[in-house]
Amino acid sequence: MNTSFFTSSVHISILFVLVVLCPFQGFSQQSPAKYGRLFPELKDENHESHAFELGELNGPMDEQNEAQKTNSVPLGMVFLGQYIDHDLAHDFSSDFHRQNSPDSITNFATPYFDLEGLYAKGPERFSELYKEDGIRLLTGKDEPFYSKERESLKKFDILRDSRGIGILGSALNDENVVVSQLHLKFIEFHNAIADVLEYELSSYLADAPLTEMENFIQKNGLSVSARRVTQWHYQWIIIHEFLPMIIGEPMARELLIHGRQFYKPETLPPYLPVEFSAAAYRFGHSIVSDRLYLQDPQYVYDLFGRNLGSGFTALGDSARIVQWDHFFALNSTPVQLANKVDTKIVSSLLNLPFRIVRDSVNSLATRNLMRGESFNLPSGQQVRERLGISDTINSKVDEFLNKDEFKELPPEFSTHTPLWFYILAESEIIGRMDKNGSKPGEGLGPTGARIVGEVMIGLIEEDPNSYLNQMKNWKPFLGKNGDFTVKDLIQFTNQKVSN
Repeated sequence: MNTSFFTSSVHISILFVLVVLCPFQGFSQQSPAKYGRLFPELKDENHESHAFELGELNGPMDEQNEAQKTNSVPLGMVFLGQYIDHDLAHDFSSDFHRQNSPDSITNFATPYFDLEGLYAKGPERFSELYKEDGIRLLTGKDEPFYSKERESLKKFDILRDSRGIGILGSALNDENVVVSQLHLKFIEFHNAIADVLEYELSSYLADAPLTEMENFIQKNGLSVSARRVTQWHYQWIIIHEFLPMIIGEPMARELLIHGRQFYKPETLPPYLPVEFSAAAYRFGHSIVSDRLYLQDPQYVYDLFGRNLGSGFTALGDSARIVQWDHFFALNSTPVQLANKVDTKIVSSLLNLPFRIVRDSVNSLATRNLMRGESFNLPSGQQVRERLGISDTINSKVDEFLNKDEFKELPPEFSTHTPLWFYILAESEIIGRMDKNGSKPGEGLGPTGARIVGEVMIGLIEEDPNSYLNQMKNWKPFLGKNGDFTVKDLIQFTNQKVSN
């Protein structure tokens, strides 16, 4: 299933269909990936459905223009989370209108953080994405179809065909202008890495173990090396920036040092747990803002308006060029912040446009709850008991779940709470655990953090081609002091593109 950090679309390009339906001969893939259960002994098959009561407009989850902002999560992390989601999972066979067995569903994506939406299956099989050298990737600058009026916009867009349809490994990365331009940033970053490895190795790697890296390049060739090093910087961002911001730095450090307790797949490729994909990682729906700006704060766009949410079209207006300092902390420019992780969702996600859902259920919250039911996900209470969460935390969450606003729901709601909703409630009341204590609404509480952290770090550790397996002590040679962030990626890429 599409883990749907943000939202999904039914628009799928021909190229994307070819990518996902081809036999798995990918960089990291050995056989078709499947879904599975993190806690196979836990199911909640007998509870009543709360999907429509919770997810309706003006219901308990409706934000109703009263969104609370985080203090620490820039809005750009919402779109990075969406991009990560697209990299991890594609499911075209499950259906939330019926019961699904996770191990019978194929994941039409490599379950690794390998930027498959960028590279597809490589230049040999998808030369449409690559320049003639078979190393660098094509961008909008390389296409001949832009009119003279739009010629100056090409460098801000991905590669497109004559109809304006994006040519990329995953069509989902073209579903709105922010994520498509983030995709472009990763393309430009890959191309810049290729330049570094080919032309500027000695100057950029002055403080790195040159012999080790040079041997790696000699062994794997420039094409694979550029791809791997790009993937490794991306994996570093996930482990050292994205995850600590979402699950807390102490949890991220614990998992890296002491290892995982629950997610221990026994085969490759690893399965993707439905507790993660159908519940925990969908926390992102809570932090989405339905109004945001791309450049000037005076010009605010609706999430699903024509200028931002239509997607799958060529960039036709300079006002739609994303200025990244409004999404990530690049300089002193004020940064838009994500909404808090809580049980509230912006109204526009509870009333999705027809072009997004194309069925009778247009509340994303209802869809999430129905999907959880379709997999018989365990309740939040079952999972927290399995994880050994403290009674102090549990009592605070239980008190919240017995609030008056939930009294109209069946009594069992407070004792058999749907896992997705429980994780949001725990995040609202407890939140991200930092070294100075808990930060309600700033990230995931203990249950959600444990699931998301174990699975995401586990997928990198299980990937035979990740830096944790290929070069365990590898450090980014870009960035500062052995660290690398989204800010470094954007600034480095901007510098290289402007030269």
